[in-house]
Amino acid sequence: MKVSTQMTVAILALSASSAAALPTISVDDSFHAVSRRGISSGSWWSTGTANNLFSSFPSWPLATSGSNNGNYNGNNNYGNNSGSNSGSYNSGSLNGNLNSNNNQGNYSGNQNGNNNSGTGLGNVNGNNNTGKSNGNQNGNGNSGTALGNANGNNNSGKNNGNVNGNGNSGISTGSGNGNGNTGKTNGNNNANGNTGSGSADGNGNGNTGYTNGNGNANNNWGWNNANGNGNGNYGAYSGNQNGNGNNGTGNGNANGNGNTGKNNGNNNGNDNSGVNDGNNNGNGNSGTSSGNNNGSGNVGSNSGNDNGNGNVAVSSGYSGNYNGNNNSGTNVGNTNGSDNTASGTGNNNGNGNAVVGKGNTTGSVNGNANSANGSGNGNGNGNIVKGTGNTVGSYNGNGNSAGGSGNGNGSGNIVLGSGNTVGSGDGNGSKSGGGNGDGNGNVVIGNGQSVGSNTSGNGQGNGNIVLGNSGPVIGSGGSNGNIYLKRSSEQQE
Repeated sequence: MKVSTQMTVAILALSASSAAALPTISVDDSFHAVSRRGISSGSWWSTGTANNLFSSFPSWPLATSGSNNGNYNGNNNYGNNSGSNSGSYNSGSLNGNLNSNNNQGNYSGNQNGNNNSGTGLGNVNGNNNTGKSNGNQNGNGNSGTALGNANGNNNSGKNNGNVNGNGNSGISTGSGNGNGNTGKTNGNNNANGNTGSGSADGNGNGNTGYTNGNGNANNNWGWNNANGNGNGNYGAYSGNQNGNGNNGTGNGNANGNGNTGKNNGNNNGNDNSGVNDGNNNGNGNSGTSSGNNNGSGNVGSNSGNDNGNGNVAVSSGYSGNYNGNNNSGTNVGNTNGSDNTASGTGNNNGNGNAVVGKGNTTGSVNGNANSANGSGNGNGNGNIVKGTGNTVGSYNGNGNSAGGSGNGNGSGNIVLGSGNTVGSGDGNGSKSGGGNGDGNGNVVIGNGQSVGSNTSGNGQGNGNIVLGNSGPVIGSGGSNGNIYLKRSSEQQE
């Protein structure tokens, strides 16, 4: 086709005017544009022949749908593999914003805020980390509203704040996890895979040391579960594996926080089913191997709470462990193994009890505030209670100042009735050693009895069978192996 001279001049004039209106773009600007999208130019740019300039150009990140999605991602990073794959594939509103900014070091701030669907998801993740392998894989794959936000930020050290707030479904779940940790391997694998609302927020934050605040608040189902676990620990191997696998409402909260030392506040508040179970366990311990394995596996309501807290274990440590686990019923296995100031104290209390009825206190308030080694262990376990207003296997092994006191009380009792006190109040306040092996294996059917309780001796009030009503039969402490039948006044001739 022949082009006239007049058309050629018009085309050149239009091209010149358009070019003058455009900003100047340098080669460096082009590379910055590529870098902002998390793509290393070295992966596709190669020198050589004209036919091999773009040998493996990657696919450009897909656009998000909705409004205000995928903004301010992958900026101002220093080092290798920093600030990549952030804020992509979102659908909805206010998703995938402010991710992977201002990281320094290697492998920092990657894969944040991706694949979200809903409103207010995957925001403010993987920011301001310093070191190596920090702030990665946070706030991904959530579905719902206000999920997976503010995870993996402001960590310093190595391998901190990774894999938090992912795969949650519901409303206001999986936010505020894995932030502000200092050291090595802290604040990782928290708040993932939860289903429900108001769950798995505020876990694995503010730990200092190494291997603290990891593996908390995962795979819960229900409402208001697994919040505030594994925070503020200082030392090593503390505040891990808390608040996982709960099913119900208000379970597995506030476990494994504020411990100082080594191997404290781990494996608390897990696998509970019901309402308000497995909360406030394994907190504020100081020393070694304290506040672990408390408040787990309970079925019912208000069980497995406030165990293994505030222990100061010296020497070999090991206080406030294995309390308030595997109970069924209401108000079972609470406030055991706390506030001890010696080693080998407050362990194995308030476990494996089965309760039917309201107003009972079973397997609770055992093994607390002991100041001598080897005290307050093995109380309030394996009781069976049906009725109302009974106190069974509780208030044992507390406040002892002599070694080997307040152990093995209030276990294995069967109580049917109301207002009974069985295997309770034993082994407290000993200054010379005592209060061991009291109030175990009793069978009580009736109302208002006191069997195997309130003694500071050893081996008292065990193995009794009591049938009847109207007042105490054996009284405080008492002997062993009695079979006692007392009829009510209406039955007497």
